[in-house]
Amino acid sequence: MLFLIPSIKKKHETAIAEIKALDIHYTRAEESRIFAMLEKYPDQMTELSDREREVAQLAAEGLRNKEIAQRLYISEETVKSHIRSIFNKTNIDRRSKLVDLLK
Repeated sequence: MLFLIPSIKKKHETAIAEIKALDIHYTRAEESRIFAMLEKYPDQMTELSDREREVAQLAAEGLRNKEIAQRLYISEETVKSHIRSIFNKTNIDRRSKLVDLLK
């Protein structure tokens, strides 16, 4: 089962726990659809700090690190640190994916 694969289990731990708590029986095909939904609509945005959300929003708008730093009165290195944290928390790897995530 997909939910037993360690990388998937860790990545979607909360959602999988909530699904299992419902004690719903589902087929492997249904589990695959659930997994696809988890991948498409990550709920990790709630784990971001307020500052990370600000940085994510500005990055999604197309601002560069330097522009974000100037707008938020922080260093460019701090922006880079926030971007890394955002990517880790949301399991994304490109700024372009932030747009979908923030909808």
